[in-house]
Amino acid sequence: GGNFSEANGVSFDGSVIVGSSDTASGEEAFYWTETDGMQGLGHLSGGGLFSTAFGVSADGSVVVGQSDNTSGLEAFRWTEQDGMQGLGSLPGGGSESIAEGISANGKFIVGGAQSANSGSDFEAFLWSEETGKMLGLGDLPGGTFFSQANAISTDGSIVVGNSNIGLPEIPGEPLFSNAAFIWDEVNGMRNLQEVLENELGLDFMGITLHSATDVSIEGSRISIAGWGTVPSVTAAGGNERAVAILTVPEPSSIFSLITVGLLGTVLGIKRKINA
Repeated sequence: GGNFSEANGVSFDGSVIVGSSDTASGEEAFYWTETDGMQGLGHLSGGGLFSTAFGVSADGSVVVGQSDNTSGLEAFRWTEQDGMQGLGSLPGGGSESIAEGISANGKFIVGGAQSANSGSDFEAFLWSEETGKMLGLGDLPGGTFFSQANAISTDGSIVVGNSNIGLPEIPGEPLFSNAAFIWDEVNGMRNLQEVLENELGLDFMGITLHSATDVSIEGSRISIAGWGTVPSVTAAGGNERAVAILTVPEPSSIFSLITVGLLGTVLGIKRKINA
């Protein structure tokens, strides 16, 4: 292989790390433990040039990511028992998909897949172990049809990600046209910032939430991580990236916000495309 490797996910206790690394033929997803070191996870049938792991369950037993196959790039689920298995795509769409996140218990997977609605772009999906199928989550109104799910709660009840709503684009920053979303089975996909503003009257003081990247439920609290932009007189396009943390105390309502913490301005965040 070459001299490139990247870690994208870690198990709850830190004993398992997943990501991708150069090989003699291209790039391959890996699974690392202190005992065995870095082990390649292979590729889907017909592939062999590219695979990468983006997430791992809390106990390290289930890995998700994307691999090449005979027709393009496909989301995968990997276990030691079954190896790498493709998750397919949504009905009516093309063959491409990506798995971005996995629940702590390993039973739910989220990401984006081509669908009848999205065409060559992605629609956010939720995959469950029980059904073995993807469920399309739709997209937010406005802009071109695009959405991608980045994370899911342990019980599979809450999904977060980003969706295109036609916000002004900035050269080199395609995700600036997206808005963060929150999804649940009862309410469907909603603009996270609009929920907080309209239900709570929260003033974001010029901050725009573009993507929600992680979610967790602990007791009676929901925590959501993501990023947005803040107005800037020096940054290209008049905005620069910032990290945001949302803490919501009532999982049943998703509305009672305690704090929105702007942890600091982050310039040049490296993030995979469509994150």
